[in-house]
Amino acid sequence: MKRFFILGVILAVCAFNNACSDDDTPGAIIPEVATSTFTDSDGQEYQCITIGNLTWMAENLKRRLDAGSFEGCLTWEEEIGRVSIPGSLDEHLELVKQPFIDSVRYALDNGIITNEGYEGNPIFAQPVNAIRTSINNFEKGRIPTIEEILNSAINFTEAYNQLLSICANLSPLVEPLVAESTFEEAESSNGNYVEKYGYLYTYIAAEQAIPEGWRLPTDEDWKSLETALGMLPEDLDILDEWRGNGQGDVLKEGGCGFDVLFGGSRMYGNFAGVGKSPYVDKGSYECFWTSTPYMQNDSTELAITRGFSVFSNGILRGTSDKTAAYHVRCVKDAN
Repeated sequence: MKRFFILGVILAVCAFNNACSDDDTPGAIIPEVATSTFTDSDGQEYQCITIGNLTWMAENLKRRLDAGSFEGCLTWEEEIGRVSIPGSLDEHLELVKQPFIDSVRYALDNGIITNEGYEGNPIFAQPVNAIRTSINNFEKGRIPTIEEILNSAINFTEAYNQLLSICANLSPLVEPLVAESTFEEAESSNGNYVEKYGYLYTYIAAEQAIPEGWRLPTDEDWKSLETALGMLPEDLDILDEWRGNGQGDVLKEGGCGFDVLFGGSRMYGNFAGVGKSPYVDKGSYECFWTSTPYMQNDSTELAITRGFSVFSNGILRGTSDKTAAYHVRCVKDAN
């Protein structure tokens, strides 16, 4: 697969290639457009444009998924949330310490955690009593940590496993809290990225975030738009190359109202390199998901994308691993 994330070489070539010049756009058409607005269920309003038989959001999607980064919905430089349980206790679990204690008390009171197998031990060396003591006998009213409660059961295998199971069941409660924390931390240092650029979504997150009545554009939806802008039929199916002659410029700010903003992207895996940020190309490049899959081989399914660059007046029809994070423009059939 041509990993179009490596833009340095491509952009350098375009900078010296007259065919990529923003001053030379033969063949591009400025279409007639109709404007409208859409307000989603969260109260977020979007500017929209209708070209031909399709209505497009003229802004990047800003719909946040409940678990944020855990679901692949990210702002710039946000860390992907993790709660590593069971196995090693994660500090984030302390965010739901009281629900954990309530769940443990329920397990003790309802025979889920028992003294079975330890009845002959002294009372302080029986699991129910050891755990209850850990919860109730703390100094000066201090609520014990989850780790302290787990440690009280470390010598009782079945009881300890029950506590780990309770931890694991609390993970869905932890994730939104951790995600909100990582989001706020990132937004405070990135200049409120989402307000201007919208969220970056993995492929799966993009599918989940689409408002009712809209869809994630197909490859054919994009081709329909490109055709309306004057792209030649022989250019439409070109893959992993810059296509067209001026159509990219028409979709940038100052064109037809589609207003591509160059908010960068988040690369997948370790493609950025060890110790380097996976967030790249803000201010110079923009990439959008399509819903159309692309089989690289029998075992690897990618997705087709669309890319825009400040150095090119064309549009890149590319492919990407679905764990990368890009922006989303929603589309629907015009009424």
